[in-house]
Amino acid sequence: MESFQPGDIVFSKDKSLTSSIIQWRTMSQWSHVGVIVGKKKDNGWKTISARGKGVVYERLLDWTGYIQILRVNDITEQQRENFVNFCIEQVGKQYDIWGFLDFFCMKKIQREDRWFCSELIYRGLLNSGIDIFKNKKTPNFVTPGDLYENPSLKMIGEL
Repeated sequence: MESFQPGDIVFSKDKSLTSSIIQWRTMSQWSHVGVIVGKKKDNGWKTISARGKGVVYERLLDWTGYIQILRVNDITEQQRENFVNFCIEQVGKQYDIWGFLDFFCMKKIQREDRWFCSELIYRGLLNSGIDIFKNKKTPNFVTPGDLYENPSLKMIGEL
């Protein structure tokens, strides 16, 4: 776990009903995504992700299920810092349930001041000058699976 860095992207899936529904609807093996933002001395790696309770800090050790960590290829230190800082600035914002429901309706009904997990990560990358989809996707329709399968990311570890 020591080879992880702030800006590395965390993917997870588990056997919960919510995870299964997300995987089914998005046609992906992954149901959640977040970002590593730093390390506390005794508590391990800190992450940020958008969950039902909003955009929150969590310890990586508290993530459940099967987890893989990926890194953006050729990311500069400045881009990494901007990505992490963008995500930190979103902590405390509400979960975008309407954006999540976009996947079921296939219609843009989201709120711009709220986030769901993959939307937060992709918007953070875009804000840092990294467009891994080359203008072919909008953040409100990006799934954890879309991010995971992008060739601009490489796996660096699993838990």
